[in-house]
Parts: sequence; C-alpha cells; structure tokens
Amino acid sequence: MNLEYDYLFKLLLIGDSAVGKSCLLFCFADEIGIPFLETSAKNSTNVEEAFMAMIAEIKNRMAKQ
Repeated sequence: MNLEYDYLFKLLLIGDSAVGKSCLLFCFADEIGIPFLETSAKNSTNVEEAFMAMIAEIKNRMAKQ
C-alpha cells in the first residue's frame, strides 16, 4: 500500500489516567489498519514485542517489493 499525504501531523495526547487515551489510540490504529502496542521503557513492558512487530512489518514490506 503506497499512501501519499498532503499533511503530516504530530499528536501529543495528554490526560489523567483511566480516561480513555489508550482506547482512543487503539480505535484509531484499528481503523487505519496498523498495530497498537502499549509500551513502557521504564519497566520494559512490550518493548521487545513492539520491536519484533516493527521488524516483521519491515520484512513484509521488503518482500512485497
């Protein structure tokens, strides 16, 4: 899938805990078809899984070329 965009936005989502920030991001990622993993470098939560998912995605894209 080759997508071209007219604009690129960076979004910083700030809010109190347990108000739905992760849910909002999960729904957005699901809608556009990308994986969503919550990570924490502080306690190493899902860091390796996120890295491996990125490697798999890069390999898939390279294989399609």
